[in-house]
Amino acid sequence: MPLRAGNRRSIRPPRLARASVPLRVGSRPVLGLGLEAAFCAPWRGRRWQAGRTRTALTRILPTRTARTGTGLARSLPTYAALAIAAGLVILGVLPAWGAAETILGKYRAALAAHPLPPYMEFGYVVTRSGPGRIVTEQHRVYWTNDGDERNDTLSVNGTPLIPPASRILHRSTWPYDPVQFMVAADDYAATPAGVSLVNGRKAYAFILTKNAASDFMLTSLYVDVRTHLPLRETFAVTGDTCAGSGSIEFSGNGRYWLPSFVAVVCSVPESTPPAVYKESIRFTGYSFPNTIPPDVFTPPGQTGAAGGP
Repeated sequence: MPLRAGNRRSIRPPRLARASVPLRVGSRPVLGLGLEAAFCAPWRGRRWQAGRTRTALTRILPTRTARTGTGLARSLPTYAALAIAAGLVILGVLPAWGAAETILGKYRAALAAHPLPPYMEFGYVVTRSGPGRIVTEQHRVYWTNDGDERNDTLSVNGTPLIPPASRILHRSTWPYDPVQFMVAADDYAATPAGVSLVNGRKAYAFILTKNAASDFMLTSLYVDVRTHLPLRETFAVTGDTCAGSGSIEFSGNGRYWLPSFVAVVCSVPESTPPAVYKESIRFTGYSFPNTIPPDVFTPPGQTGAAGGP
């Protein structure tokens, strides 16, 4: 039976890090993500403690060679692999090393050609888990490119909130704008890593190495072979109390390119046994109205139980 406003407090979601203030490193949001619970942290009382993570990249070693009496020779399987790779380059399946910058240039141009819509409505489901606890919330968001945002919590762990818990936000930059995750040539070295499938689409894969280490670093990029738009990016963040990693995925919605899924995992090595915390957000139901009435962003009886993604 739906929960009425009179006793809504009994299942109100845990009060987490304020949604309007994303997890920050210095003066900028970590990843640009406004995850309403700081993802890398132990549960203390009714609050997730903020944290960040670090991952290591693995290197692909060159093929071993053997010297014979007639000179340097490679094994037949090695010749076969080289021939296949050369054929794939010719067919345009794998990027040639010299073409990497061309692909990345097209990727940056494609992102610039796909700005956010002026008005947007969408839903998302956020799930957070930690030792002995899991919370799932369903939300509905109304957003404008002027920075106005209304976030309604519709249900918590399957129990509807009637009326929904609403929160009004205003932020100049939407944290999940794909441009916030652009791989800048000045910041990263990108190494081609072949072709991968991402949600059924072929993608040029790149291993990313940031030129200067920081609390937040992208670690890989997957660029759609056809559109040159990003399909997936992975990242690593570091913090004082935990280490974690995550990924964000993008897909087409009409003429716009928008996030579809975000996931982060954090572990706290100091705890015994090491505690693992997870958070994921799945975006759904994008729509792009011609306008959103201003009174949507000034709802009567506003409450602060909910947060923004």
